Amino acid sequence: MVANGFIDRLEVENFKSYRGKQTIGPFRQFQSIIGPNGAGKSNLMDAISFVLGINTAQLRGSNLSDLVWREEGAELKSNTKCSIRLIYVDKDHEDTTFERQINAKGGKNATSEYLIDSQPVKKEAYIDRLKEIGVLVKARNFLVFQGEVESIASKTPKELTAMIEQISGSEEFKEEYDRLADEKNQAEETTIYNYQKKKGITAEKKVYKTQKIEAENYQKLLQKKKDLETEHLLFQLHFIQQNLEKHSKERATKLTELTKAKSQVEAFEKSTKEVRKEQADNHKSFLTIDREVKKKAAELEKSRPQTIQLQEELERLDNKIQQSKKSLAKATEEHDRHATTVKDLKSQLKAIEGEKKELQKHEEDLNKQINFNGDQLAEYNSLKEKVYQSSAKQQQTLAQLNREQKQDEETRDNLERRRIEFEGKYKQAESVLAVLSTRRDGMKEFIETNRQKYEELKKRLSDLKETHTTNSTRQKEITEELATVTEELKEAKFELKQNERDLRFKETVESLKRLFPGVHGSLVDICRPTHARYNLAITVAMGNSMEAIVVDDEKTATECIQYLKEQRLGTATFLPLDKIKFKPVAEKYRTMGEHVKPVVDVIKFDSIYQRAVLYAVGNTLVCDTTDEARKLGFGRERCKVVTINGVLIQKSGLMTGGLSGVGKKSAKWDEKAIEERKKKRDNLLKDLTEIGRSLRSVDLEQQLESQVKAFESRLEYSKKDLDITLASMDVQKNERDSNRKTAEAAAKEAEKLEERIAARNEEIEEVSAKIHAEEDKIFKKFCKDVKVENIRIYEQSSLKEAQDLANRKVRLFAQASKLTQQIEYEDNRDLLGPKEKLEQSIDEDQKEQKKKNAEFKKLEEKASKINKEVEDLRKKQAEEKEKVDAKDSEIKKLRAQMNSLSNDVASLQRKVTAEESSMDQLRSKRSMVMNRVRLEEIPLPKKGQKGKKKPSEEEEAEGEEEDEEEEDPMEIEGGDSSSQYANDDNEARLIDYSSVAKKKVDNQRKYDEMNENVYAKPLQEMTIDLERLAPNMKAIEQFENVKSRLEDTNQEFEGARQNAKDLAERFVEIKQQRTQAFTEAFTKVSKNIDSIYKEITKNNGSRAYLTLENLDEPYLEGIKFNAIPPSKRFRDMEQLSGGEKTVAALALLFAIHSYRPSPFFVLDEVDAALDAQNVSNVAAYIKKRSDDLQCIVISLKDTFYEKADALVGIYKDLGSNSSSTLTLDLNNYAQ
Repeated sequence: MVANGFIDRLEVENFKSYRGKQTIGPFRQFQSIIGPNGAGKSNLMDAISFVLGINTAQLRGSNLSDLVWREEGAELKSNTKCSIRLIYVDKDHEDTTFERQINAKGGKNATSEYLIDSQPVKKEAYIDRLKEIGVLVKARNFLVFQGEVESIASKTPKELTAMIEQISGSEEFKEEYDRLADEKNQAEETTIYNYQKKKGITAEKKVYKTQKIEAENYQKLLQKKKDLETEHLLFQLHFIQQNLEKHSKERATKLTELTKAKSQVEAFEKSTKEVRKEQADNHKSFLTIDREVKKKAAELEKSRPQTIQLQEELERLDNKIQQSKKSLAKATEEHDRHATTVKDLKSQLKAIEGEKKELQKHEEDLNKQINFNGDQLAEYNSLKEKVYQSSAKQQQTLAQLNREQKQDEETRDNLERRRIEFEGKYKQAESVLAVLSTRRDGMKEFIETNRQKYEELKKRLSDLKETHTTNSTRQKEITEELATVTEELKEAKFELKQNERDLRFKETVESLKRLFPGVHGSLVDICRPTHARYNLAITVAMGNSMEAIVVDDEKTATECIQYLKEQRLGTATFLPLDKIKFKPVAEKYRTMGEHVKPVVDVIKFDSIYQRAVLYAVGNTLVCDTTDEARKLGFGRERCKVVTINGVLIQKSGLMTGGLSGVGKKSAKWDEKAIEERKKKRDNLLKDLTEIGRSLRSVDLEQQLESQVKAFESRLEYSKKDLDITLASMDVQKNERDSNRKTAEAAAKEAEKLEERIAARNEEIEEVSAKIHAEEDKIFKKFCKDVKVENIRIYEQSSLKEAQDLANRKVRLFAQASKLTQQIEYEDNRDLLGPKEKLEQSIDEDQKEQKKKNAEFKKLEEKASKINKEVEDLRKKQAEEKEKVDAKDSEIKKLRAQMNSLSNDVASLQRKVTAEESSMDQLRSKRSMVMNRVRLEEIPLPKKGQKGKKKPSEEEEAEGEEEDEEEEDPMEIEGGDSSSQYANDDNEARLIDYSSVAKKKVDNQRKYDEMNENVYAKPLQEMTIDLERLAPNMKAIEQFENVKSRLEDTNQEFEGARQNAKDLAERFVEIKQQRTQAFTEAFTKVSKNIDSIYKEITKNNGSRAYLTLENLDEPYLEGIKFNAIPPSKRFRDMEQLSGGEKTVAALALLFAIHSYRPSPFFVLDEVDAALDAQNVSNVAAYIKKRSDDLQCIVISLKDTFYEKADALVGIYKDLGSNSSSTLTLDLNNYAQ
């Protein structure tokens, strides 16, 4: 019963190997195509694929003309007709003919035409018609090409997802899905952008609103600050005038005391120099003795390795002698044991020889006994002949038994002798093994002792070499580094030649740092450019401030100024960190371009010096070129800017450059680096000297190397000797075991023979009894005549005794022969030679030991002599050291007294300086206040006069610019300061202090508190408030503009948000459709695959399943396919065999087919990798499925195609050089 449609037949015309028109079919539900390789089976598969719409590229052809039959080696004829017609019968038994023709035009320009029931149609209609009957051309749910089965099992998770997408039809939504996803993401980005834009404009609106309010409050705060500043200046000047007179009385007294203390310091310095000279002489003697001590120590160290080597040699010889003595004792013991063995063997041989003589005498006596006379002997022989004749058979049997018995007895005796011989060899091998074992143990002990010493020496040598290697490497590195530093110093010194003024200034700064703790040094000392390219620019930007001295506070600066005056050391500019004013760098200057930076950003300095550096450079900018400097200096917002070449443009427009001496001045930045290089050079030289000392111990390394090599040779020879001994022990063990086995085998064989002899004796006695009965009958009368009971009594008494004698004689000769052989073997053993060699070796080693002892004693005497000399030298050295220490103590006492006086001098100097500094500080403060009043033109009230006219805004601006460029807070100009102070005094007397006179201040603390709390803090807060406000006077106009922009942005944002929402809804819709299609197919396939796999394998223990990597959107990720074959554990698909992969792939194919079933399934050699059992299983499954599915299978295995309903046989027609077919219906042969 056929539930679906099926392929009825196939008409092929000139397709590939099929010449002419051929009809193949009818096809049954389970149709198998068979034939030899090369007959055209796969071409038939290609024909079915071609007519069902598969592209040419998948049919092993590059173009359509490759599919047309042609003569071998001939060109394609243009009139050749090629077509494939497939007659399909649906479930209603109606025929549909699908036809595809190739119109060959010669060459590669062939075309294809699609026909349904002989009517031409377009390819799309053709594909749609196939889709109606369940054939999906793109998904290829109706065929499997050769070799595709295993590739399906090996597909990646992504490729399996693509297969499900094709089958499910979800692939149709992919293009729309991707497009909507991109549009949705873009719309969301646009929405976010508009939102951020709206957010920014809203924030901008708030800012402008705030600025509007700030602008109204700015003028009020500014006026309030000016009034408080005027009052503050009056308060400062009033306090200074009151305190100037308090610090002038102590100076004269302190100067007198200072002069007296200085003369005492000079006297102590002279005494110290004399003592130092004496100490230097004593130290020189100490160093001379120290060098002699080191020389002796080096000589002693040089002989030490030889001493160690001799000690080790003596120890080795002692061990060797002890070992040899042990071996000699064992060899002597073995020799004595051997002599005893030979003596015992000779005694046994002598006893056997005596027994042989007695046996010979007994034989002669036996021959003299009475015998038969002539007639009796003749009758005896005649009767004996009769006995032999009457019992011939028994006689032969007896003779045979006796021969066998004799042969076994001889074999038994030989085995016994063999047993005794090999037992002796076994004992001998045991003895040799005992000697070798003793030798082995001794050698192992010797090797282990020497190995330990060898390892110790090797470790010492390795450590020494490692130290030498490290030191050599370090020496090379230091030498290279030293050369580099020396070269740098040469170059730097060539460029940097300090003049006398610079040296004097440097000494002055050092003196100030030493005398006054609050002095930090000049700006050139405490900061450095970030790169050498900025040296010149920073030098120009700082100007005279480059050599300004940074101090903690104003008081320290005043003390330093007073000290410079007294010592007449010239002038200097001081920057007190607590008082200097500076303008912070505006952040906008840091974002003006990659090559434009504030000068302060290219200077390295500690954060505590930030105020000083900012005062020196301010908001000055640095750039690379003059053009950039012009743009910044002459632009809309003018800036003070300097180029890296030293061109300076002021805010006022003044442009300077090419200043003489600036280059030399900029070189001062390198002075600190040069000092550091000098220190580095000194440290490198010191390290190089120390490494040179350690590298001089080369002799010790060579001696250790020779000792290590000696131990290596000794261990090598000892190991070889041990290996030979062990090999000899193995040979002896094998020989011992072989002898024991041979002796045991001989004993067992002799035992078996003894049992056989005993059994044969019984048989002999039985046969003999029969012969004796016959013999008694024949010899009855003869025995009566000779008067014997029976003839055997005579024979046993005479003949048997003779036979026993002969047997005893043979045994004695055998024993004598064996003893003789043993004696010869023992005599040939050389046990005396090894003993003599050991004695000779002990004698030689003892002589060598005596010689080495003499050498060792000589070295010890030499070392003792050197040690005594070193001890004497050390005593002299100790005496000189005591003298040096004594002088050192004396110097320390003098230095302590001198330091005490120096401290007094410094204290007096500081007190004088403090008084003068206090006065100068007050004058300086007053001068600074007065200068500020003049520069800023601040109107102060005058006694009996009106205030000055307020300066114009233009003059005020010019004053501010000059202040920014030329302000020096505490510059001293030598003799001009007194006239300046006099002018300040005159002007200060004219000021009216009545407004602040009631604020009386008695001391500095109260002044500082009031100055800070009443004026400084409020002014600072006002300044901060004003700087923070920085009002924008155009804020109202800008506020309205921002408000309009905000409304426009709102509209754009709402439009973008609605667009994103619409796209998101459309995307979700298409996503749901795609997910639903894919999930429906995957669920069906995943549900069926396990049951199909179990059915194919015929084993419920097997499993196959599919797993999604992405459950939400499965088509975006992969599908994992796993199969567990029967009786196997879980493994990845790649680890399965070819057959297991094929079965799993077939299960997957049939599961996929179950979702979108085509009416027929064409398979090409899917059983190629299967074994017989799996072939049978797959064939049985296809047979079962053939009830509702037509299966056309190309196969080469009879176990497969024998289950088919019909066969199509393909063969090669040699006559026409083309493929031909035969059809056979197997249902006619069903059993």
